[in-house]
Amino acid sequence: MIHVDRPGWGLSDPMPGRPAPDRRIGDWPTDIARLADHLRVDRFAVAGVSGGGPFAAACAAQLGDRVIRTAIISGVGPPPSMSGAKSWEVRAGFKAAACAPWLIWLPMALSALLGARWPGFFVDRLIDQLPACDRKILRRPEMRAMLIADVVEAFRQGHHAFLQDLQLEARPWGVALDRTSCPVALWHGSLDTIVPPQATEAMAVLLPHATVKMSPDAGHFFVFDIWREVLDWLLAVPVSSAAALRRR
Repeated sequence: MIHVDRPGWGLSDPMPGRPAPDRRIGDWPTDIARLADHLRVDRFAVAGVSGGGPFAAACAAQLGDRVIRTAIISGVGPPPSMSGAKSWEVRAGFKAAACAPWLIWLPMALSALLGARWPGFFVDRLIDQLPACDRKILRRPEMRAMLIADVVEAFRQGHHAFLQDLQLEARPWGVALDRTSCPVALWHGSLDTIVPPQATEAMAVLLPHATVKMSPDAGHFFVFDIWREVLDWLLAVPVSSAAALRRR
């Protein structure tokens, strides 16, 4: 399993030769293809969680038969679908990112600074705002510790990557999702207060080989409880296809 930081996140440099406003969600599959070539991996499965959902979908749409299966969990949907988010901060953030990103520059910068310097406080405030089903998951000591480490790493370079990705997802994606040829499974929790279930329903309409698995008692972070199920689905491919996953 290979985890990749998008440009500007963690240890990944901002995209070379491309000013931030010129980035596109459709640039990401090119990065993934080059990484796979470098690692000598011919075919592979892709998974995206939350804000990673659109980027995973772009890989499925643009990399043809190199992608054998795609899983999207609690994934952000096309811009119109995000207006149904229960959190007013999410709704306001997406609206501002689409047309006036300067409005959220300072709040996001302060949040990134808080997350980088006082990650425990940042994580605990986040958990307090979530529904009971999410709080139960994230208050497990191992989950909280992992989330704290992730927050520090995410904001290593500040808030710029977060703002850029939000802008990309809040504007038309410019990705032909109807060209997706691999099976796609979408998981979502009905109690998700960050990404509305409508986002997954909208994605399913655009993806020609999609199935939706809606969990009635789950929130945004139930991926930690179903990760084994997700991995089992991603790897449930015929032997001939599985053999192609081996490095050349």
